[in-house]
Amino acid sequence: MRQAKAWEPVLNMASPKNESDEPRFVKIDEVRRLTSLSKAGLYKLIRKGEFPKPISIMAPPVAWIEHEVRAWQAERIADSRREVGA
Repeated sequence: MRQAKAWEPVLNMASPKNESDEPRFVKIDEVRRLTSLSKAGLYKLIRKGEFPKPISIMAPPVAWIEHEVRAWQAERIADSRREVGA
């Protein structure tokens, strides 16, 4: 059985750190700024299941849930630090 990634959504929708925190949608330009990925690179990772999938907020615009993007960032940082420390 494959281990779920920290950024993968759960059945109860995206769960922010605090219940008082509202999920925040971020559009592709902000996701690209946060990740330094190109649009093509971003969608390549999504197809491979290595980045959170966007959600439809209107046809056709999509957005990402910010905390999922930040969890992906944290996972990348942690993976990088483990590789350096190994």
